[in-house]
Order: sequence, then structure tokens, then C-alpha cells
Amino acid sequence: MTVAYHYTKGYRLFGIMKDARLLSVESLWGERITSGDRWVWLTRDEKYPKTALPAIQNLPQTLLTNQLKSPQEVNLLEVASHVGGIWRFKFDSDQHPEIKPWLGSFQRNQLIKKKIGKVLEGTAKAAGDNVSLWSIAVNKLSIGDSVLQQLTPQGWSDRLIFAGHGARMTVENLGGFDPGKIMKDSFLLSTRIGKV
Repeated sequence: MTVAYHYTKGYRLFGIMKDARLLSVESLWGERITSGDRWVWLTRDEKYPKTALPAIQNLPQTLLTNQLKSPQEVNLLEVASHVGGIWRFKFDSDQHPEIKPWLGSFQRNQLIKKKIGKVLEGTAKAAGDNVSLWSIAVNKLSIGDSVLQQLTPQGWSDRLIFAGHGARMTVENLGGFDPGKIMKDSFLLSTRIGKV
């Protein structure tokens, strides 16, 4: 089994679970990455990518400019207390053929020809992210057949299992975690910090 993760913040869970798909991006730093494509970023790395950290002013180690000056460890549990938790969707890539490695992909080959592509990879490497572990899905990625995990003081813990796709998707809670409560908490946090 080849595992790929999509890391996210708690305030984003409402939108992801409501749409039953991961949010894709079509631009980086305000510049369109390629015409027509929207990408969902994933990684096979067990560590939260530093280039995906939320910038929290009173946690200077989360600021990318500081990581580029001097790479440093980030207390993700402290970050979690500011963003509604640190979460990840765990996928078996064998069950999701739409997930493909970044290196060698058509999208990477096109993007790396542009300045933005070189800056993207160079910045990630300088911050300590492992570009060779990146993966993408083009346009959208269903959360069906994935496991939602939360970072805890004991490590990553499974919270929900999403089985099947579309109208046939079922949600199994693990350890009494209620998907409705997770969504409600996420929505309330997102409205409070203006991320709806």
C-alpha cells in the first residue's frame, strides 16, 4: 500500500466534509500555476510540510521567511491550538489512481519551465520539505475511501473513516468522534477567524 496524505487545519474541515472532496488550488502566491488545472496537493511524508504551515504571528517559527533564514522545528500541537487542530486525510494511492507522484508528472514538467515552478520547489527544499514525496490530484479528490486523522500528543490518531464515494459514502466514527461535531466546530472557528 502506498500512502498519501493531505494535511489541513481544523478550520478547513467544514468545507472539505460538506463538499466530500479536498479543496484544490489554481494559484500560488497569486500567480496561476497552469491554465485550467486546479491541483490538490498531497505528500507521502509523515511530517506536516513547512511550506503549508499557517502563518501565526505570535509563533515566529511558522513564518516561512523565518524557516528559510534558519530551518527550525515547529511545535505542531501549539500550532493546532490556533487553527482548530492539525488534521490529515490518509489515502491508499492504489485505491485512488487520480493521485499521482509530482516528480515525472505532466503538470510538474510544465510548471518547472516557469519561474514560479522553480521558486516553488526551491523554496520547499530550502524549508526542508521533501519534494520527491509530493503527489497531486488534478481538479478534485473525493475524500471517499480515506481516513481522517488528528494530531494528538500521542501522535496521529484515526478519527473518521470515509468509505465509498458520492451518495454511497458512509462515515464511520472511531472512538466516539462525531462527524457533525467536527464540522460544527470547524465552521464556528472558520467564521470567527474569517476563513469561510
